[in-house]
Amino acid sequence: MLDPLLCQMAVQPGITPAVELPLAGTGAPAALPLHEDLQNLLTGLARRVAWGGDRRKGSARIELGEGALAGATLVVHAEEREVRVDIELPAGAGSGGWPARIAERLEARGFSAQVRVG
Repeated sequence: MLDPLLCQMAVQPGITPAVELPLAGTGAPAALPLHEDLQNLLTGLARRVAWGGDRRKGSARIELGEGALAGATLVVHAEEREVRVDIELPAGAGSGGWPARIAERLEARGFSAQVRVG
C-alpha cells in the first residue's frame, strides 16, 4: 500500500521527509517504484488533490487539469470495499459514459461502486 504521507509529499514539492527511505540495495519494498509513477500521474493529470482517512475509510477530492475530464472535480469516498464517486463536470460537458466506465472498473476490482454526476 502507498503511504498517504509519501503521496502528499509527492504532490507538494519542497516537503522533505524527516526519515530517509532505504536505498534500493538495502531491501527497499517492491512498492517504491509505484510512488514515482503515482507522482507522475498526479502532477500530469490533477490540478489539486486532497485526501484523508484512516485504515478503514477515506476520502479524496481531485480536480483534474488535463485529459478528457479537464476541469472536472472527483470526490471519492471509500469504506472497506464500498466506493462512492461524485463527479462534478465543467459547464457544458457531457457525462460521456464516464459514470458507467468508472463503476465497471471499480467493480472489476471487487469493489461495490456508486458513481454519480452532479
